[in-house]
Amino acid sequence: MLLLKKFTRATIFCILFSLISCVTTGPDAFLAKAVSAPDKAEFLYQKGVQAYESELIDKNNINAIAEVRGFFANAIAFDPLHSKAQEYLDKVDTFKEKRLKSYVAQAKRLNAKKSRTDKENYELALAVQRAATINAVDKEVLKLKADTSDVRRQVVQTRLTKLNSVQGKILAESKTQNIAKLMPQATRLLTEIDNVDPGNGDAKRSRAAIDAHVSSLAQKDIDLARQRLAQKRFGEAETAILRADRTLAGLGGNAGNEVATIKYQVYFKWAQALYTLKKYGSADQKVTLALRANRTTEAVDLKTRIAKAASYRDYDAEIDDMLAEIDADIERGDLAGAWDGINRNSAKVKNEANKAKIEKKRDAVLAQLKTVYDEGIASYNDEDYVDARKKFTLVVRIKPDFEQAQPYLERTKNKLRALEGAE
Repeated sequence: MLLLKKFTRATIFCILFSLISCVTTGPDAFLAKAVSAPDKAEFLYQKGVQAYESELIDKNNINAIAEVRGFFANAIAFDPLHSKAQEYLDKVDTFKEKRLKSYVAQAKRLNAKKSRTDKENYELALAVQRAATINAVDKEVLKLKADTSDVRRQVVQTRLTKLNSVQGKILAESKTQNIAKLMPQATRLLTEIDNVDPGNGDAKRSRAAIDAHVSSLAQKDIDLARQRLAQKRFGEAETAILRADRTLAGLGGNAGNEVATIKYQVYFKWAQALYTLKKYGSADQKVTLALRANRTTEAVDLKTRIAKAASYRDYDAEIDDMLAEIDADIERGDLAGAWDGINRNSAKVKNEANKAKIEKKRDAVLAQLKTVYDEGIASYNDEDYVDARKKFTLVVRIKPDFEQAQPYLERTKNKLRALEGAE
């Protein structure tokens, strides 16, 4: 028992991972034997609760049902008397049954309609597919699949036709800013096709062609960012890497990993340079951006050193740098960062004239916020509820009482919940 008390959660996780992977040789085999069955059961139970709340309750991720259930089933296998694991096993089964009934009922209701819009056809196909994901051999599900086969084919074909059109525009485009405007359309169509026909070959080929073209264009900016970073031309490096980031937005896989790495390097090295120049406000802003890209020990240490040095700062002497940082946030589209910068710096300066200069930047943020709000309404009207939620969330984050942003956000969330079939 003394040995067990010294085990950390990470150690136990490694042991259990080894057990699951059947890699139980050497020290792992010894430790796997040393950990008691109740301890293993409790660990699996805790991981299961986290997954249940995150994947099933919060995200309504029906694809995760089997995995979440497995945590509790395996916990009970290790400790048959673990009553809480049994309780959650029942909860997962109840969730599964309720979702299946909900999707079947939704599909039946839509299928019974004599006339449906394209949106309703998509919702019908989606409900059938999600019911099948939960239980592919359920009799009602099998009947629904047979009865709606033509509708589901039509839904997929309609979106493939639109996708081919958008793909043609993307492949013919060489300007990254124009591609950034087209990518959300392609991403939405690809997502909708995958939702109702997972693994569709035409969609896979289209995604591969788009990804290859977009990646090749973004690579030019990535290479430029590297060059400018090596030359310590940090502003130009930032512009290039952010442009690559916007270009790659919406691509799957590991497309953003290289961008994130370079983004971290740009901001960390920039913060170091500013710290050396004793421009602590700007240095802190840059190292914060570096930490968003990658929370490393060296970046945390630098932020700590900046904070310590900043305790002796004359904030009014740095007013020009403060204003420049706020302008840079607005330019890159980080309105939340700009708003936070205004609130933070306005409280630190003592000179009233400088305070007024900072406060005036609110007008620029609110002007941009109106554009975001209008884009959110446009996305809502186009039934792109995911993008609409993103836009309205940003608006409410900055100014909760901005026009009708809060009511629109609630309506958007309700639309998404209805589309997901969540209760």
